[in-house]
Amino acid sequence: MFDFPILPRQASTIAGQVDVYFWTLVWLSVILGGTVAIIFLFFFIRYRRGSKVNRTLKSNERRERMIEITWTVLPVFLAIGMFGWSTTVYFNMIRPPADAMEIQVIGKQWMWQIQHSNGHREINELHVPVNQPVKLRMISQDVIHSFFVPAFRIKQDVLPGRYTTLWFNATDVGEYHLFCAEYCGTEHSQMTGTVYVMEPADYEAWLAAEGGTTVTGLEGESLSPEASGAALFDQLGCSGCHKPDVRSVGPALGSIFGTTVELESGEVVTVDEEYLRQSILLPNEHVVKGFAPIMPTFEGQVTEAQIINLIAYIKSLKNPNAGEAPPAEPQPAATEAAAPVETPAAAAEEGTPSAEVGAALFAKSGCSACHSVTGDTLVGPPLNGAFGHEVELESGETVTVDEAYLTESIFNPNAKVVKGFVPAMPPFAGMLSEAEVANIVEYIKSLGDQ
Repeated sequence: MFDFPILPRQASTIAGQVDVYFWTLVWLSVILGGTVAIIFLFFFIRYRRGSKVNRTLKSNERRERMIEITWTVLPVFLAIGMFGWSTTVYFNMIRPPADAMEIQVIGKQWMWQIQHSNGHREINELHVPVNQPVKLRMISQDVIHSFFVPAFRIKQDVLPGRYTTLWFNATDVGEYHLFCAEYCGTEHSQMTGTVYVMEPADYEAWLAAEGGTTVTGLEGESLSPEASGAALFDQLGCSGCHKPDVRSVGPALGSIFGTTVELESGEVVTVDEEYLRQSILLPNEHVVKGFAPIMPTFEGQVTEAQIINLIAYIKSLKNPNAGEAPPAEPQPAATEAAAPVETPAAAAEEGTPSAEVGAALFAKSGCSACHSVTGDTLVGPPLNGAFGHEVELESGETVTVDEAYLTESIFNPNAKVVKGFVPAMPPFAGMLSEAEVANIVEYIKSLGDQ
């Protein structure tokens, strides 16, 4: 007759534990509060003004001592017991199983953006398989949000500038409400969504069908987060300073995730998602010992979704030399030659330097991360308009930027360092051929004043 449940249905493995603890607290409060109220009411009526009762206090020290010990010790043990119970439930809520499926969540005004392991994306919807632990790694792009699924009895603040995690194991197939439980602006009430719990086979079919949006490459093909991160890694020029298996200007990234590194400050930190994110946005705050603080910041240049993909790519990197002591200094001569860059169809004939081919090599080799072509000063000097001009070196010598100087600066960059810049550029001897360097030089020559 009255279908009005006090709580939503239990739809996760943790929901039952939360509800039992909740109702225990409710009934303890009712019993203890009711007992105090009844005693208060009894004395209020019995000893009201004008009532003919014996008001003489008969002292009994032993009895009074036992009463005081009882009402002190019993609540203490009760409180300790409830605390221990709640701690167990809490740890069960925040410690995901090792086999949990990881899904990325970005909160922003006023929507939930969700990305699955294959790059499949959803907006305000989350599809998950039933009876499968799911771990959500969450971050906000703007203000504080809170990811709340009442039926699962889970809620976690989603913070800007910091990852938080949440996990659940849905037990019943169905649709469940998703809310933002933290006021986040004028349209906070509309920041809702739906969690779809599906049979495993249905979930796999849905994931394969790509019913929502996906990360795509330049040719429109669907990309996994790792593949998208790899493309972005090259596009941003990260590959110019970071290699998977050899120390360069920056630390080798292969197999680095989950390890510990010592910083210049002497602090030892674990390379996890949080550290990698901070190192991308604010690289000079946590510099690995033995490396110069020369990496440019990417704050404001990459979105949270792109950072997630970059981290996924770094996590996927393996180093066949992992566990070996890194060389004291970069050893590019021992590095295998880089794979030839695919040149544009309009490339010049072999033997004729091409600015177009050089531009592709410039980006592929990571040069754009340190050298601006628009006049901005980054780690290295800007290159636009540099050809044909004179520059002063750290030695005090003045040289003309010609083909010979540019070629030498690519193969052996620390031989003639421009004044005001640190000798941080890795040598490309053994990594680029003479023809490839000629193309890069041709590209630099083509850069006019901008």
